[in-house]
Formats: sequence, C-alpha cells, structure tokens
Amino acid sequence: MISAFGEETPAYDTDDVAVLNTIKNECRICGIHLSLMPPIPAELVEVSHDDLHWALRAEGRQNWDGLSGPETKQCFDPWERVVVTRDGCVYPCEAYGQSSGAVGNLKAETFQDIWRGGLFTRFRSDLLRGRQVGCVDCVRRQTGPHPLPHYAARILPEGCWSSEEEVNIRVQNIGAFTWTKDARLRVGTSGRRDRTNSTYYHPSWLAPNRVCTFSEERVAPGGTATFRFRISPVKAGAAERFQLLFEERLWLPNTVFHVPFTKCQ
Repeated sequence: MISAFGEETPAYDTDDVAVLNTIKNECRICGIHLSLMPPIPAELVEVSHDDLHWALRAEGRQNWDGLSGPETKQCFDPWERVVVTRDGCVYPCEAYGQSSGAVGNLKAETFQDIWRGGLFTRFRSDLLRGRQVGCVDCVRRQTGPHPLPHYAARILPEGCWSSEEEVNIRVQNIGAFTWTKDARLRVGTSGRRDRTNSTYYHPSWLAPNRVCTFSEERVAPGGTATFRFRISPVKAGAAERFQLLFEERLWLPNTVFHVPFTKCQ
C-alpha cells in the first residue's frame, strides 16, 4: 500500500484530483493499493474511499509464542507497503517519524531501486535483529521475536513452469521450522489478495481464492516443496499474480509469482 500524507490539508484543485485518480488507476493495474491518509478534503473521499487503511490500523495481536530470537516489533509493514510524502520521500510506514530519515526519494530513484536498495534492506534487517531504534517506541505493533526468520521461503525459478492447463512451482524452505500439512502453507490469489474472480480458477482448487498446498508430507529447512495445480485455459497474455501464505498467519514476502509463469518477486 502506498500512502500520501501531509501535516496540513493541501489546497487540491481539479488537476490534482485528476492526477490522483490516474495514480490510483495505475496502482490498481500493478496490484498496489493506494490510500490517501487523512486529513483530506471532502472532494477526495471518493478517490481514497476504501477500508484497507483502517483495517490495517485495527490489526489485532497474534500469538507468536514459541519463536526464538531478539526482541523487536513484530511488524510486517516494511515488506508490505510504504508511505510516500508529497515531496517524494519514501518511509517504511506512517508511524516512522520523518526525523528518522527516509529510505529514498522518488525524485532521484525508481520505486524498485528504493524497495530493493541498501537503505530499505538495512532497515528491514535491523528490524529483524531488534536493532531498529526508530521503531522502539511504536505502540501499533506487539513486541517479541520477529516471525519472518522462522516463516520464510524462496521461489526457485529453475524448477518452475506453466502450460495451458498446469502450473508447477518449486519453493525452498529458508525458515527455521519444518513445514507439515498442519502449517497450512498455501498458494493464494494475489494482486488484490484473496480475490475470488481468477480467470484461471479450476474446480480442483481448494477455494476460489486458495489454489493448493505443497505435495510433500514434510519439508525441512533447506528442503524444497512442490506446488502443482491445474488452471483453466485462457486467452494468451492474461497474466495473474499469486503468492504463498501461511493461512491465518501471514503472506510470505518475496513469493509473488505470475501465471503464466514469468518471474517471481
């Protein structure tokens, strides 16, 4: 999610509204959710109208008992969304104070360069290790060992392929525990997560928004899981996004892939 915010309500004119609508449409095409953070004028309510921002702020506590590691904020924001100010500065979230420093500026770098760049990468690494001082006083997220070193996966492109009727995805367990069926690691519809209108939907799927789980009974750390599923033939070029998730736990960063299979993120 990309959020645009300011300390005071700006004087938006007709051209501003048109630009913001264009940005929102482009974000939708790319699978990015745009939310304009308050304060905003009444004429922009329709542009910004959604429940995602408030749902994210109302996220409840999760039970991560049993995890080991340094104490930190159990926050997934830096892997899920950013905040962009009107001057192009990019921050990991709206609670991360501007005085702590931005991780980039869109006037000088592309979004992909910022997202994968050294400053943002170091921010995430420091958060995982309990060294991110800018997050110490945050009251929006609970404290404890971070789940991501435990719940982690990497798609292996060399083992992935797709045909008109079938997709095969190979995934390495780079986390700290063995995957079993009880972990409920699945492929879910992404782009807009949990969408139920996939043109590739096949009756063999677990649900319209849940494709399949892995074939193996157990996958130890360092091992490889196979996700193989059928799809309904569609017109060439109709690409869709999917992503791995642990049901009712978290969506796994860096596990987005496209059908037909072309790349992973």
